[in-house]
Amino acid sequence: MENAARGMVDLIERKLGSLADRRVAVLCGSGNNGGDGIAAARHIQMRHGEAKVYLLSPIDKLSGDAKTMLDAWIGIGGRLQVIGVFSFDEMTPILSESDLIIDALLGTGLSHPVHGPYKEAIDCINHVRQTYKIPVVSVDIPSGISADTGEMLGAAVHADYTLTMGLPKRGLFLWDGLERRGDWGVVDIGFPKKMIDDAPLKVNLIGPVGAYNPPSSPRPLNAHKGDFGHLLVIAGSRGKKGAAALTAIASLRCGGG
Repeated sequence: MENAARGMVDLIERKLGSLADRRVAVLCGSGNNGGDGIAAARHIQMRHGEAKVYLLSPIDKLSGDAKTMLDAWIGIGGRLQVIGVFSFDEMTPILSESDLIIDALLGTGLSHPVHGPYKEAIDCINHVRQTYKIPVVSVDIPSGISADTGEMLGAAVHADYTLTMGLPKRGLFLWDGLERRGDWGVVDIGFPKKMIDDAPLKVNLIGPVGAYNPPSSPRPLNAHKGDFGHLLVIAGSRGKKGAAALTAIASLRCGGG
């Protein structure tokens, strides 16, 4: 969690510039996602930012690492407001005066529709983002998005940036998650490379580097199509010529003869 917070603030500053003297509102839930947010607030404070934590849960609901991070935040005199019943009218003017909002409400374990104060908080974040043009950074995944399917569960934060921990989540590239994530980045939290290489991962993300593998040496200027192999395309059918056309164009762009 400490690695997540430090890496997240590093990436935020890389994208948005120094956080010194900038007002940052951090909205946190009671789980580990909230713990990441609380820890990030402390790192922002250490970099001379003005962070304030808004906790949508009684303090006694926090446990484990999240509680440790809350104790550390309180221990340095960090500003904390516990919101029992979320008030849209009360929070809108507060969030609208911020320079940045961090969404650390709900993480990857969400499996049911969002309701109550969390839904109100999500709606408020989206309203302030759209109305006052304040950037929103989501921790791991926009709150309200299923990490597995990308489905919006009742309501979801519309983030400008999503900083996900360790590895990308499928939900960032599917359905509503694709629209709500904004720009995205991966925070290195210290997973050993061997553990990732040996993990039985069933999903791979193909990026520009994987999709395009240029030849190691330039082609001779006097080369012709016969020097680069022959490709037989068996595709399409009557009324469905698009597959054949797309495949043929792709083969040419990939260097087929």
